[in-house]
Amino acid sequence: MALGIVLLTGVSMFYATDEVGQADIDRPSIERTTTKTAGVWQSTTRMVLARYGHTATLLPNGKVLVAGGFGGPGGGGLLAVSELYDPAHPKWSKAGAMVLPRQAHKAVLLADGNVLVAGGLAADSNNLSATPSAEVYSPTRGVWNRVGNMATGRLGHTMTVLKDGRVLVTGGHRADDVMDDDAFASAELFNPTDGQWAVTASMSIGRRGHTATLLPNGKVLVVGGRMAGSNGDATAMAELFDPVKDTWVAVAPMRNARYGHSATLLRSGKVLVVGGEDVKKAGDDTKRLDAAMAEVVKEKGSDFTSTDLAIALAKDPGPYRSLAEIYDPVTNQWSPAGNLNAARSGARAVLLPNGNVLVARGADDESLDLNSSEIYDVKTGVWRLTAPMNDGVGIGATLTVLPGGEVLAAGGDRGYVKSKPGLRERLAQGIYRADDFNDNSALSSAEILRY
Repeated sequence: MALGIVLLTGVSMFYATDEVGQADIDRPSIERTTTKTAGVWQSTTRMVLARYGHTATLLPNGKVLVAGGFGGPGGGGLLAVSELYDPAHPKWSKAGAMVLPRQAHKAVLLADGNVLVAGGLAADSNNLSATPSAEVYSPTRGVWNRVGNMATGRLGHTMTVLKDGRVLVTGGHRADDVMDDDAFASAELFNPTDGQWAVTASMSIGRRGHTATLLPNGKVLVVGGRMAGSNGDATAMAELFDPVKDTWVAVAPMRNARYGHSATLLRSGKVLVVGGEDVKKAGDDTKRLDAAMAEVVKEKGSDFTSTDLAIALAKDPGPYRSLAEIYDPVTNQWSPAGNLNAARSGARAVLLPNGNVLVARGADDESLDLNSSEIYDVKTGVWRLTAPMNDGVGIGATLTVLPGGEVLAAGGDRGYVKSKPGLRERLAQGIYRADDFNDNSALSSAEILRY
């Protein structure tokens, strides 16, 4: 049985602080499960601090850097303190503080082994706003240093390391109010040599909550997202960025429009897109039925069965996506990749050492926070549930593949208010507010998946 290690770091806790030793308040115990499925979760050591809207980055020395996020007493606040997870022992320890406290930012590992953090929400005159600031963490010195600012403050963006070492940032928007109508088409490139940003060619449309994946040929595939405009519709459009020519080219669209999804590069060079959601509006169910009926009549004529209609309807499962899709850059075609056991948005996905893909947590339209995870078998095309996750890990958690042979998960929350406008999209982007929660039931526990 092949083993891989993935770190899933926690998402929320009102009473976490920036001081070591004050994050142990009111932590419920974790129960172990022995369900024999695709994997079993067991409890392990806890993080130093609970946090959400943070990032987690695997370092060359095998440790994991967790940075920023939201937490603290009295409803919470932005965090600057970072921490390191050492899988060899295993334990968490406090690391240096960022220059600027932030959440909903992005982080990538640079070619020199340092970590670049950019964008996200930061405090500006006591108001949260998208920041253009960026900083770099040095694992050898254990310190953070400012680098040049982006041209545009943004969150809900993507950040991708190119083959030449530069970093591509795409899209996003400017405010934590996801009911606004903005979405950036702009893109920027970070040069690690001089620590500066340069504006590059813009995408064909503005997007937020999209994905960007580096392909083996050096180009970047951008997929889905929520567009600008009063409706803020999700899009199925995909496009490729060529860093040599500094151009964007449209490619085949997905079968389903979606945002808040995940995209994973497979060993084959293809890209697996999982989950997400569309924007649910009045009349959508009728439109969905009409579209399915039109497709069946086109293919079957008037002589079709209820089974034919059901198959057509299954191609568009509604606002929450259970259908996974695979993009082949060679043929420029999308193909179905099976259905998740649970439709989910805001879930995270990673490539396991055995070539399969793990998807964890997320939200659906019935119970906001899912405590499940599942593994996609690339050889059979089948999704298999793991044993249920413990309550210590919640939506917005991060997944990190480690050098060893297990899957580590940490943190979580059980106190979401389900009826707030725009809540699901904020959580899918890692954006949190103190009043998103109805109690102090957040956790900073950790757990291990063996598969």
